Amino acid sequence: MEENDPQRKKSSISSPEDALQILRSQPDRTTLSKVLQYFDVPVERSNSFNIRRPSPEAALLINTLLGPILSDYWKLLESEALESSSRAVDCLRFLNCLRGINGLGAIEARLRRLLDSAREANVQTKEATIIPVLDLLDVLAHLFSSDGFLRNTWSDLERSASKDAERKLQWRELASLLCSGRLLSVAAEACVFARSLDKEVLGDWLGDGAAYARWLGRNIAAMVLNLQEEEKACWEAPALLFEKSFGLGYTDELVEQIGQSLLVGEASSWSQLQKLLRSISRHQQRQFLHSVLRLLSKRLPTKCNPASNQPSAAAALLAGIVEENNFLKDTLVEWLTGTSSGGSLNVTVSIAAIAALSTDHERVQTILIKSLQNFGDKLYIKHVPMLLQEANTQVVLLSAGCIHRSNSSFLENIARSSIYLQAISNRLGASFPRSRLLGMIVGTAISKLIDPADKRMDFGLDLDNDEVRWYIDLISVSMKIGNPTDLNIFSTQIPPTSSTPTNKKREDLPRRKKPSNTKTGVTPRAKLIQDVSSAQTDLKHGLIPYEKPDSDPEDEDDDPTLVNRSKLSRPVYIRDLITSLRDSDNYERQQLALSTFASLIRRKASFGTEVADHIEELASLLTGLHDKFEMENFDTMRSQGMIALLIAQPVRMGQWYSRAFFDGDYSISQRISILSTLGLGARELAGFKDDDDDEGGVEGGVIGKTNKLNSTTPTEAFPSKLLPGELHRTYHEHFEGHHQQRSTLTPVQNVAKKLERMMIQPLAIEAAESLNDGRDILKVGKVSTKPLEKRRHTKKKEVMMKNDLAKIAAEGFFYPLIGGWWIQLKSS
Repeated sequence: MEENDPQRKKSSISSPEDALQILRSQPDRTTLSKVLQYFDVPVERSNSFNIRRPSPEAALLINTLLGPILSDYWKLLESEALESSSRAVDCLRFLNCLRGINGLGAIEARLRRLLDSAREANVQTKEATIIPVLDLLDVLAHLFSSDGFLRNTWSDLERSASKDAERKLQWRELASLLCSGRLLSVAAEACVFARSLDKEVLGDWLGDGAAYARWLGRNIAAMVLNLQEEEKACWEAPALLFEKSFGLGYTDELVEQIGQSLLVGEASSWSQLQKLLRSISRHQQRQFLHSVLRLLSKRLPTKCNPASNQPSAAAALLAGIVEENNFLKDTLVEWLTGTSSGGSLNVTVSIAAIAALSTDHERVQTILIKSLQNFGDKLYIKHVPMLLQEANTQVVLLSAGCIHRSNSSFLENIARSSIYLQAISNRLGASFPRSRLLGMIVGTAISKLIDPADKRMDFGLDLDNDEVRWYIDLISVSMKIGNPTDLNIFSTQIPPTSSTPTNKKREDLPRRKKPSNTKTGVTPRAKLIQDVSSAQTDLKHGLIPYEKPDSDPEDEDDDPTLVNRSKLSRPVYIRDLITSLRDSDNYERQQLALSTFASLIRRKASFGTEVADHIEELASLLTGLHDKFEMENFDTMRSQGMIALLIAQPVRMGQWYSRAFFDGDYSISQRISILSTLGLGARELAGFKDDDDDEGGVEGGVIGKTNKLNSTTPTEAFPSKLLPGELHRTYHEHFEGHHQQRSTLTPVQNVAKKLERMMIQPLAIEAAESLNDGRDILKVGKVSTKPLEKRRHTKKKEVMMKNDLAKIAAEGFFYPLIGGWWIQLKSS
């Protein structure tokens, strides 16, 4: 009797096929618990079925678990885990089935499928789709709630994979899913979709790139601390994750979490970090070191305090990273002496970097020689920003003091070499007072180290000045390596990721408000008007003759090899515009780029970040462009383009044009065009229109005025349709006569007529109305076909003028111009 019981047959599980059949047949709670218990088998048993091992049966089972089982039982499993009931273990078993490449890949694929179907669905369908999306995010948040997720996954993979190649293949696929942005991107899209429907998200950190990178950093660090083997093959797994994690774009957050666990942790973790760094490529090693230097520059104090142990602790940190790694040591030397970096703007970091290399005398000497070469280079003095020159000066003084304490004879030889003497000479002959001051400081400081008191260089510096005394004291800063545990640059607070299924309820989560959707303005497309002429047909022969081809001036070339039949198209992307402007030997490309420059910039200014990312490069190319081909309307097109850039980013470009006017290498005409751009752009931002035309014929704002100022022939409007012949001639002659009558007036007469219309005529009308003795009410106004509300709206629109210049006039125009003028006045 028991063997014939259908429920008992349904509950008996001896193979994956039985489990799949049970899951598809809407199992009850007890049956589901037995299925999950069947899946939860030790991975050491090679003869048993492992749902986390890739196979066709495992894929079918996981898809079934994420389909009907997830929608039917996930809330129940989660609530049982939160209540710590006797069945709470089933929630962990369910999550263990998904811990692996099978489960994570299926979650990512199902999320993409749901989001693709909901993207173009109606409101009701979206409300139905959001439920499984939220459930999948909850499952991911619970899976990633532990910092040992990757460590446990790797341990399971080592025990379950029978072959080394199989294990490497699965791990590479898992690294691609977790560290290449695939899972992050789909989770972020799911979070945005949930918030758009005003739904709360438990694992909202999954869509935050910075928080996700911190989670990866903690997991990689936990995995590294668990490795004890010395073989290189054992370090390939965390190294692969670490390398791919740099591609997420959140390097500082990733390094910060790894540093919290490995750099400032136990002393034994230093060797683990060094093994990890040796296992990754040199490019990632350089990225790691630069990220640590950026963190030090942000967190350490900018002024060096002799009583503080922060520089020595930072030196110990850097020394531990570059220990027994010649490539990282060379990278640190390059960072200290590079022309684009020249050390850190934070002097404490420069002290720590030189102290970390203080025991390597050859590299410290290299630092001094290279920094002195940069210090005395004329191009470096003239073009490199002063902040970087000051940082390079600090490196010179710090390295000189370090060498003097270890090998004073080498410093004496350097002080009498041509590199040093030429550097001081170039500095003293510089045109900028600040550059000369830095040269005097370096000369005084090094002379203080090697020369007797009666033979030291004296440039007449005020040694009581705080800044001069601070620079000279850098040569006596001690280079000590302290204890890295005294360093507090790494935050000890772990950012919230997710709660485990046993310590947080969904009802306790803060409800997120629906973000306001700002409608972006869409420019309507212009209609394409085509004039289709009817072709005459030869009905007699039933043949349609071909139209006469247009004359092609390129065919008139005698040599057919010289004919260029490649037709250029208008640039539609900013990168195409930059390429066309750089092609200074192609007339057609430059002419096409200039003619479409202003319209393209104005169209893309409020759409995306394409213009903002390349706006300074565009301004530099356009301002320095020369009329090599004597192009028609060249100045007009360049002026319109420069104004369009100013309108797109008023504050940023106003400051850039001001700097370019005073400091840029431009001719007089180019500087005048910069001033014209600032003036005409400010006029357009203020909302003024071109009212020089008395009849209101041109109301194109700044562009219309620019055309009138730069063009020699009056522009004519393009007619969309022409009147019949007789009417066209009548009205055209009337318009021409009116235009000729107005053009015969001198500018003084035009101004007199304008003043008469604006001042005298209103006074005459007011005087006439005062004599009417209250009979104005009997006057009959003009009949208008416009509704009353529309006329009021039009009148109000004419009175009100939008003035965007008032908000940014000081920051974008006035202060930069006055500041540049004042600096030039003081330096002359």
